[in-house]
Formats: sequence, C-alpha cells, structure tokens
Amino acid sequence: MGALKSLVSVAGVLILAVSLGAAAGAGTSSTGPGVSAKHPMILATSRALTTAQVTGSEFECSVTGGTPNVKLDCDEPSPNNEPHIAVNAGDPRNVIASSNDYGSCCDQYYTSLDRGGTWQTGNMSKESEDVTGSDPVTSFDVKHGTAIHSSLNYTFNDAGEACNGDVVASISRDGGLGWAQPVVVYAGVGCDSSPEQFFNDKEWLVTDNNPGSRFYGRSYMTWTRFDSKYGRYQRSAIFEAHSSDGGYTWSAAREISGSNAAICTVQVSGPKGQCDEDQFSVPTVGPDGSVYVAFQNSQNGSLWEAGDVGENQYLLVKSTDGGST
Repeated sequence: MGALKSLVSVAGVLILAVSLGAAAGAGTSSTGPGVSAKHPMILATSRALTTAQVTGSEFECSVTGGTPNVKLDCDEPSPNNEPHIAVNAGDPRNVIASSNDYGSCCDQYYTSLDRGGTWQTGNMSKESEDVTGSDPVTSFDVKHGTAIHSSLNYTFNDAGEACNGDVVASISRDGGLGWAQPVVVYAGVGCDSSPEQFFNDKEWLVTDNNPGSRFYGRSYMTWTRFDSKYGRYQRSAIFEAHSSDGGYTWSAAREISGSNAAICTVQVSGPKGQCDEDQFSVPTVGPDGSVYVAFQNSQNGSLWEAGDVGENQYLLVKSTDGGST
C-alpha cells in the first residue's frame, strides 16, 4: 500500500495523490506480433468490412448505417447491455462500439471504418469455450497501431458459483475487424465459496495518445479486486497494470487505492486506514502524461446518513511517472 502524499477537498470530492502499492502479481508475458511505427488501423480503412477474420473473434454480419438510429446487433433477440464506444484519434473514421452479448458467451464488437456508414458485428474476447465475458471497454493506441479491448473472463462451476474472474485484453491490428485471442492481464483465483477468492470486476482502460507526453503510447487498465474467504467479503481494492507495446504485454498489477485514516475510517479487514472497499474505477490521462484514477469508496463513516451504511465518497489517485508510483 502506498504512502499518502497529499490530500485536498474540492467541492466535496476528496483527492488523494498516492504512490502505487507493491506489485501484486505478474502480468502475462505473452508476446504478440512485432510492433511497428506504421498505423495499420489507418491503412485498413480501404479494406472490405467482411474480409478480416482473426483467431479470437467471430464475424456475424454487416449492417448499413447512415440513419439516426441503427440496430447493430444481428443475432438472436437476447439482450445486450453495458455498451461502450471509442473513436480512433489517429483516424476518426474508425469507430468501435461493444457490449455484453447475452446471445453468446462474451463481448460483441461493432466496428465501422467509415464514420458509421457501415458496421461489422461479431463476437470476441473469449479465452476458451468454457468462459463467460463481460464489462467491455475499448481504447485505441495510435502509436502502436492497435485497438485494445478490455474485458472480464470467468467460469461457473457445477454449483453455479462464479470462478476465476480474469482481467483480459484482446488486440486488433486492423481497426477492430478481427481480434486476437485475449491475453490475461491479471488472473482471478477461486470460486465464490472457496477458502480464498480474488474476483476481478469493472475494469476500465485508457491510452495516452499525446505525442508530446513522455509516456505516449502507454495504456492503463484499472479494476476492482474483490477478496473473499468462504464467501465472506474481505476487501475490494483498486488495481492497475499498464502496457507499452500496444496491449500485448502488461506490467505486474499493483494495488493503488492507498490509505488515509482520516477519510477511510471503517474497516472490514486489514490494517486501519486502508482505502480498500472500492468499486467503479476510471483512469484518464492529462496533457502532461499524468494518470488520474477516480473510484468510489464506502469507508468514510462520517458521511453516512442516519440509518444508512456504506454511503460512497469519490476518491482520486494520481501518478506522474507512467504508473510506476
């Protein structure tokens, strides 16, 4: 757990600048294709939408846009939720939307290379045939010419318990037409009733696409790790990992939510003052390359209204050295 550097209260928002904690686990060392200074996503805009097929994704259909409301989903009438959309800063014609797809195992992608005139739809972000995926978020890495899609992959055991909630990243080198098999950024451990379970949830992703930044081309992923023992909640700290090669490899995950006994006054487990009962982290990058991660925290007892327990405060941690501290 990192040491607190400063604390400011602005309009009811508590802002913490903390050092990132010690490494909590090694990132996947899988190596992807060689990284090029060229931008294959931009070059791909001349390709036919239905030509791209890459192991790790499955094409379903093409959809013509051009109207105010376009239905992009073309499989069975099962619901979709948690939509996300990203625009390529290197080529604004390139747009990728995604959602949870209840008609398949995992995430669904909706990719356009012509500002929404036409779309390619398919399934992606699946480690194996046994997993379920959720929480889709996509970011473009202009420097390395990739689109990076973050997601959760997990399984269910025979008792219906969720198991092994991994944080994963799927990479596309053609603007989102085809996606590689996902790499594991941080592996989950155990099932809901296990003696120890680490279940990752609500990951989010951002890339530093400012050529003037010291960390141009670095992508940052954050998520919540829910720790439990025999089904009993222990803590849910925020973790972070980053990639500097287009999403193929990731740093060791670090706990970043910090500690401050003045504002994290209620503790379920662990040392007093840890700000480790969190959820819904969102990273963003400033013009100078500084990384800010905001998240909800429910440990400030002085903010709870009468009769309520666990009301949230909004905390922020900051890194000025590319996520190293």
